[in-house]
Amino acid sequence: FSNEKRAELFKKYSKRRIRVDTIYNCLPKNYFKKFKIKKKKVKQIFRIGTIGPGHGLINLIKSFKYLSDSYKLIICGIVVDKKFHYDLLKIIQKNSIKNKIEIYTSVSQREWMQKMINSDLGVAFYEPINTSHKNMVGASQKINSYLAGGLPILLSDEKQFRLFTKKYRCSINTNLANPFEIAKSIKKLFSNKAKFTQLKRNSKLAFKNYFNFEEQIKKVNYYL
Repeated sequence: FSNEKRAELFKKYSKRRIRVDTIYNCLPKNYFKKFKIKKKKVKQIFRIGTIGPGHGLINLIKSFKYLSDSYKLIICGIVVDKKFHYDLLKIIQKNSIKNKIEIYTSVSQREWMQKMINSDLGVAFYEPINTSHKNMVGASQKINSYLAGGLPILLSDEKQFRLFTKKYRCSINTNLANPFEIAKSIKKLFSNKAKFTQLKRNSKLAFKNYFNFEEQIKKVNYYL
């Protein structure tokens, strides 16, 4: 399993005497060496993942009405709910923030990874609406990709993510139910250059020391 809590649930409901281990959904150490960072004039916030309910996208987008034009949000992902996507576009238009937000619904893996590498902050919001979202640390491609790219991460203020922040010190937590608070958290982070630099450094360390494929696959090699 890609998350300890998911493994525990499986053992509980299967009622079988088996050993269950976890291997996080991580990228190889050298994966991003082929990507080059391009200079940019704005503070770039990046979000990868499906475009649909349950990921705090509405309030993330609304938060940009409280941010200046020096901030830009880039969203890349497959549309899983066309009405939801349409509603997002209406919110962008209604709040006159079209110049601050770019949504890409058809990009290659290399394209979204290049956009991510060029960004300053990764966003990974999970509303606790199902078992998967309630147990995401280690399983989240968003979080693990941001770590591989050395990005600080903006997470929701939920227990599993607060514990992640406390342990690895490469992320900050915010109230995903409040657009103003999201914007406030983003501005506060970028206004503290020392903390931002430390979060970035810790993100790289977390990936180098633990959240990488080579480290995780050792759990399988143990049995070989």
